[in-house]
Amino acid sequence: MPRVPEAKRPDLVLQSNEGKEMNFILLESKQKISDAYDRMGTSLMEFFTGSHDYLGLKSRPAWHRRRLNDERWRLITPDDNEDLRYWFRSYPESLVPYWPGFAFAADPEHLDNIRSLNTGRIMTQHAELLRSHPDLHIVILIGWHGDRHEPFAVRTYSDEFGETNVADELDTMLEPVLVE
Repeated sequence: MPRVPEAKRPDLVLQSNEGKEMNFILLESKQKISDAYDRMGTSLMEFFTGSHDYLGLKSRPAWHRRRLNDERWRLITPDDNEDLRYWFRSYPESLVPYWPGFAFAADPEHLDNIRSLNTGRIMTQHAELLRSHPDLHIVILIGWHGDRHEPFAVRTYSDEFGETNVADELDTMLEPVLVE
């Protein structure tokens, strides 16, 4: 898919379905917290919703399909029913929340001792980033520690995202490496 200035292809997309609601976590990753840029969250969402002359993924035809409780994927061909090929385009916007976020590396990336990590300072930086970038809902610092370079993460969520079930699901995924 070509790169376009109006939208930013997320580095990671996680989908969580809850009934008919499809939540999408859209993460951009960079080296440092100062690499965050204006409209980051909006640009990540516009990769799906579209903007200006860019037709977002939501308006493009689907090429694969997998039914619930079926492990097999089926190819959707251009000859298939238009409703099947463009099912996402007509899906109600109110049932598709997008949760843009930003992940970045710890500085330094490796710590000899995890106890030297100043989580209070990190959480303050995260809160400031969420305040200055209201289109973001998730901020995650990622680093490594110890002789075996074990991963760790510190995360902060917007109040709105923090109240969702998908935030609980993300916490479950991060739990093995989460430092609080």
